[in-house]
Amino acid sequence: MFTLHRLAANLDLLFAGVQAAGHEKSPGLCIALSGGLDSTVLLVALAQLASAGRMARRLRAVHVDHSLHADSAQWARACRELADSHGVACDEVRVTVNLDAGQSPEAAARKARYTALAARLEPGEVLLTAHHADDQLETILLQWLRGGGLRSIAGMAPVGRFGAAAWHARPLLEFTRDQLAAWAGMQGLCWQEDPSNLDRRFDRNYLRLEVLPALRQRWPAVAATAGRVAQYARDALAAEAACVAEDLPQVLAGTAIELDALQSLPEPRRRAVLRAWLAGLGLPPASARNLTAPQVLRSPCRRTSALDSVASACRRGSTCAAGPVARHSCRRAAHITGHCASGYRSTMCCRGAARTCRCCSRATA
Repeated sequence: MFTLHRLAANLDLLFAGVQAAGHEKSPGLCIALSGGLDSTVLLVALAQLASAGRMARRLRAVHVDHSLHADSAQWARACRELADSHGVACDEVRVTVNLDAGQSPEAAARKARYTALAARLEPGEVLLTAHHADDQLETILLQWLRGGGLRSIAGMAPVGRFGAAAWHARPLLEFTRDQLAAWAGMQGLCWQEDPSNLDRRFDRNYLRLEVLPALRQRWPAVAATAGRVAQYARDALAAEAACVAEDLPQVLAGTAIELDALQSLPEPRRRAVLRAWLAGLGLPPASARNLTAPQVLRSPCRRTSALDSVASACRRGSTCAAGPVARHSCRRAAHITGHCASGYRSTMCCRGAARTCRCCSRATA
């Protein structure tokens, strides 16, 4: 059951982590206010805690208008009125949602929203979002179905760094949507409903409307169980990070990796080191197959290089610790890796934008 007492206890735990990181004892709070049920409950509950003297922190709200719906201006006005009625200052931000190739509208809107919020947070301020236990369950299932690893099972963290100097906390992760709705009903609250949440073409909506009701009918505590599993995964990630912090400096040679040192590690720690190494180079994650492929561990110079977002063997045309750029067969500096019509990888060099693939003699692009 959602109560002010339990919310205050959650906030105390979250802020303890912020304070342990050396930030001020009473950081300001900024609520991401959409006007829906969840953020409405969060704002009203926090305002009640503040008026009762149980929260000595500056409180404000920000509403992000994505301009994706004809009623978005009405939703923004409702958010301002809600915040004003509870003595909370509310700023409105309009954003433009740019849909990149291969990106869902939901992901594009989320990116635009968080970019706008990050730009408006003050140093040390804590952004509060109203994600609840059902949101956590949806996130874990979505990431798992997309083939995510341990990090996907960890779900959304209760608190973490946000941008260069701010924080992001989710104090409602313990509560289900039904619990929040019950409290809102007792308080006589009204909120906005986004009709796009009923569109089953979106994966998250399909899960919420079609899959989760069946799961709850069979396993009523599924959201709470998923929350515990997420915590176990976060604990495992923390243990992995501690191992990587010890292992990675032992195998690095500049920006490359000494293969003999890498081979001395157990395979799970080897994969963790490779993932951290690629992330440090700003490269996308490699597949599990590439991280464990035997060719990763063979190289004439016994070092690996970063090529095509995987740890590949050092060879002509790839960047390696033996030099800032390796040499192409024409003895000129090699550039990036291209692909030929047969799918083979080859190397482009400064002699031209396209070279011939030495595997099939077709031009690379």
